[in-house]
Amino acid sequence: MKTKKAAAVLVVLAALVSGCGSEGPKSSGSGPTTPVEKADPADVAIAKGSLLVLADLPSGWEATTLGDEDEDKKARHHIATCMGVAYEDLYAKSSEATAHSKTFESEDDDEISNNVVVTEDEARAKSIFALISSEKYRACALTEVKAGIKKNIDDDVKLGTISLNEVSFDEYGDETTAFRVTANLETQGTSVEVALDYVAVRVGRAATTVTAQASFSPFGTDELSTYVKIATDRLTAQLS
Repeated sequence: MKTKKAAAVLVVLAALVSGCGSEGPKSSGSGPTTPVEKADPADVAIAKGSLLVLADLPSGWEATTLGDEDEDKKARHHIATCMGVAYEDLYAKSSEATAHSKTFESEDDDEISNNVVVTEDEARAKSIFALISSEKYRACALTEVKAGIKKNIDDDVKLGTISLNEVSFDEYGDETTAFRVTANLETQGTSVEVALDYVAVRVGRAATTVTAQASFSPFGTDELSTYVKIATDRLTAQLS
C-alpha cells in the first residue's frame, strides 16, 4: 500500500536528518536577497561525485523526483529549535557543499535515497555528528516526523503507533549512527507498517547518509549495508 502519509515520512526524514540542508540566501519581503558565501566548487564536486546513482540499484528500480525543499527546511528549523541549538550547528552552512540523490523506487514500492555534505573541517563534522547521534536529536526528530505525517495524511488513512529508535548497524568510515522510524497505518480495512531506516556515516570532514523505506517489514539489513558501503567507499575515494 502506498499513501501520501508513507511518502511524508521519507520526505521529512530524508533531508531533515541528513545534515545536508543549508540555510541559503535570505530575503525580506520583496527586497533583495542577502549575499551568501558559495561552497568551494571542489567540495561540490566531491559531494556530487559521492552520491548513489541508479546504476547502483538492481534492474527494475527507477529514479523519481526529490522532495519539497521548502517543507524540509521548515522541519529542519523546528528540530534545531527543539534541540536548543543554532541551525548551522546542526546543518550545513551555505558555504558548505551538499548533494542530494533522487529517490530510487523498486517495483515493490521500496525506496532509497542518499545525501552528502562536505563541511569546512573535521572538527565541525564531528560536532554535527555528535548532535545527530544523540537521544535528544531522536526525540526532536520524532516530534517533527509525527507532525509531517499528520500534515500529509490521506483522509482515509488512520495513523496508529509511531516510533523512532536507535538501531545497531555495521560500522563504516570514522563513525556510524543509525535509527529507524516505524509507523503503523490503516486504510480501507488494511493495516500496514511503514519502516524507514536512516544510516549516517562520517568520513573525515564529510558525511554520507542513506535512507531506505519499506512497507510491511523493514528494508533488508544486508541490502541496506551494501548501499551504505558503496556510498562510504565512494565518498572516501572522492575525498582522497
